Amino acid sequence: MPTARSILVSGSQQDVYLFSQRLIWNRLNAGDACLYATFSRTREDICADLAARGWDVTSFLESGVLKIVDYLSLADRKPRTPEERVSILFSIGKEALNPERFDQIFARESLAVRQRAPDRRLFIVFDSVDRLIEVLGLENTILLSKAEVNGLKGTNSIAVGLLCNEFLSRETLEVLEKMASVFIELKQEWKKQNIHRLVRVTKPKRKRAATDWMSWYG
Repeated sequence: MPTARSILVSGSQQDVYLFSQRLIWNRLNAGDACLYATFSRTREDICADLAARGWDVTSFLESGVLKIVDYLSLADRKPRTPEERVSILFSIGKEALNPERFDQIFARESLAVRQRAPDRRLFIVFDSVDRLIEVLGLENTILLSKAEVNGLKGTNSIAVGLLCNEFLSRETLEVLEKMASVFIELKQEWKKQNIHRLVRVTKPKRKRAATDWMSWYG
């Protein structure tokens, strides 16, 4: 991972989720702490995805060095399937949240991780920034992102936003790119009946051109 305060990862849903799972597992095993804020899946979904790859995060959750803030569960107290929760969330919008606001819960969990692991570098992963834009709107998403990035100043934390950007306008994507210290793009290509995953990195604030496309392994 590049050394940067704010990183935006763009690509297909499959690729960005795989990237985030690999990132979390590697960082936890390297001695870092992680806070995962998910806007499109439940905590159970994420843990199941990781376990399916042989990455059991139970011990990290129990020790408090991994926290998962599940937006869908916050939006609806009644037990429903993930599909029903998504439907309710996007029909009602941010008003679906229960009395504790998401940003307050997120701040509380972030503080809890820091207190549990004060000497560890903290990776804060925002799952599905595009879904967050759908719920809060672009302007409110930018305000929330700026507040979180400002809150990271003077800390050893890194914010990583995951963006499944197939349906976002070019203008919206450009705004989000400018907010990030580093912009990472993921894509897939078929070669000789095999999928090749490619990555390139841009540092917009330093006006550096993107790197060449390179292979990465899920």
